[in-house]
Amino acid sequence: MFQFKRWRECQSQYQTCIMLIHTDDADMIGDSEDMFNVICNACDKQWKIKVVPSDFMLGVKRELTDTADEFSVTLTMTAYIDGMVKAFEDDLPKHVNTPFPEHAKGFITKYDKVDDVEAETYIKKGYMRLCGLVLWAARNCFPECAVGASFLCRVMSRPSKKAYEAGCHMVRWLGQNRLRGLKFTHDPNSLPVALSDASDKSDPSDSCKQYGYCIMWQGACMVYVSKKLSHVGHHAMHNEYMALAEAGKCIVWMRQLLHELDHDYLIESPTVLFGDNNAANSLTSEHFVSTGNQYIYLPYHAIKEWTELDIIRVERKCSKHNLSDLLTKNVTSSEIKMLLDRLCGYTKNEFDAHLSQLIERDGRYSELLRALVTRLVIV
Repeated sequence: MFQFKRWRECQSQYQTCIMLIHTDDADMIGDSEDMFNVICNACDKQWKIKVVPSDFMLGVKRELTDTADEFSVTLTMTAYIDGMVKAFEDDLPKHVNTPFPEHAKGFITKYDKVDDVEAETYIKKGYMRLCGLVLWAARNCFPECAVGASFLCRVMSRPSKKAYEAGCHMVRWLGQNRLRGLKFTHDPNSLPVALSDASDKSDPSDSCKQYGYCIMWQGACMVYVSKKLSHVGHHAMHNEYMALAEAGKCIVWMRQLLHELDHDYLIESPTVLFGDNNAANSLTSEHFVSTGNQYIYLPYHAIKEWTELDIIRVERKCSKHNLSDLLTKNVTSSEIKMLLDRLCGYTKNEFDAHLSQLIERDGRYSELLRALVTRLVIV
């Protein structure tokens, strides 16, 4: 974030410009056109830049809707997806109902036996390129593909027929959903809310399980992650607790970023983090050592400190409605139908209503958050 003083006019106030840089592409937003020109001229002198319209960025189209009925920003990758489908169209299935093959067909691991001939065959067919294309789509507009991309990338150097077909399955899903992306709207959830989950299925190669979390704000997920836990969990509570701690790290980063951007009104109250395991949720605020938790590595207990400092508030969300469930495993078509539109912002989530219930339940949380929710929903 750059701050400039307009010395020639001797203004007493600073103006702000935020620049996001991705290698040799940059996005800017700020208070005035003059600041943009100052920055662009300086960059052009050093590197010879080109200023282009902001509706496309790194394959992502950003469409603003500003009408009497709706104010929203929709992110899509239609042209990018079309190119991906064309590149692999000869190997794609006709139709799929999920982002990744269900059940055992979609569990890709280094434990799968692959001979040299098979691996070389699918490398030549473009497996590495397929993974790169799918990964970029998953990172930008298709959170439901994050878990599949994680599976595929585990066998990048030694793919099997099963892995290649699973990748083609994902490309077909993306092709079928080429017009959909992420939709951020003005009023669905006015405060950032996080959800966390962990799978109960171990990777046979190392016994670690997949976890995922997302941070929802203004209707859709602004952050989402699907990764394998770094350590082995001994049971469901252990895995869920580690997942909550990983989500907590992201919340701390987000809150620090919002503070730096002068959005302190979003972080004056604790950020709510939903988990679906009661024992793991309770452990984030309980301070006792027992035979059931004495083996948990100390860094994961940082979430206890964050809850004590009122940075995070861990609450219960039943598994059926936990949006981060889509980030932990290759889900069924029924789960996709129930959760995907809510995760991507096409169906309203009742997070503010849930926060209001917390207000009524807990007086310590009440007056400040009541004022925040009321103000932000009305704006």
